[in-house]
Amino acid sequence: MQVALATSSAFRDLDPDDAPLVAALERRELDPRPLVWDDPLSDWTAAPVCLIRSTWDYFDHPEEFRAWADTTGSVTDLWNRAETVRWNSDKRYLLDLEGRGVPTVPTLWLEPGSQIDIAHELAVRDWDAAIIKPAIDGGARRLLRVGPGAAGAGAAQAHVNTLLAGDGAVMVQPFLESVERDGELSIVFVDGRVTHAVRKRPSSGDFRVQPEWGGSVERVEPTRAEHEAAEAVLAAAERDFLYARVDMVRGGAGELLLIELEVIEPRLFLRSAPEAADALAAAIAGRLA
Repeated sequence: MQVALATSSAFRDLDPDDAPLVAALERRELDPRPLVWDDPLSDWTAAPVCLIRSTWDYFDHPEEFRAWADTTGSVTDLWNRAETVRWNSDKRYLLDLEGRGVPTVPTLWLEPGSQIDIAHELAVRDWDAAIIKPAIDGGARRLLRVGPGAAGAGAAQAHVNTLLAGDGAVMVQPFLESVERDGELSIVFVDGRVTHAVRKRPSSGDFRVQPEWGGSVERVEPTRAEHEAAEAVLAAAERDFLYARVDMVRGGAGELLLIELEVIEPRLFLRSAPEAADALAAAIAGRLA
């Protein structure tokens, strides 16, 4: 029985991190088939279930991707669900979670077309250093760090103006020194249960934890408090997730803060935890049964 694994044209054979999942599905006599999400020749009706995996260009075409999720979800069992894709594809979902009691990184939200003096806004908030990024993006591609040792006021204003001229919202957040020092903690869930956790750290002299910027990954054991905080995020979301990744950082007082809930196409770090690939394959087989 086929299992469609949605990917992008740059990863036609999937990201190497998904190799353990492919092997785990094959051990269950399932037939994993990578299909490019925006390729008109991809047949989504041939597989009774579809997992969104390395669709790492969706943020360049967000409306098209949301429409694809709606259409695909109408002809096969799409995970995660199309309505979840719509909710999670714009980081304003963090406002929903914050409203439900989840501690998040403080954020100044700017709507497209608005005009602000970014230096004034940072001064009002006493943010000596900050991060400016669009609400729809990936891989920290259009993220700018401003403040001492980084971009100055002029570059910050130009970046904000450019982003606000687009279609999406803009996020401004204080720069957290813990990210540069400790990175981010990612806790992975399969079918609502924690399978493993990793610590993503930036390379020396950087603050971005993504591998394309030189970031590294190390499997870690979350503390009970970290485990419970991640579970509280999923509970607040009130959605049915086949898989999820909760990314957390430490605030200035050491408090745990949600930086992202990744439930569309997160890297699940399956090579660091092959047993998680088995758990995911088992969950898929259970849905097919």
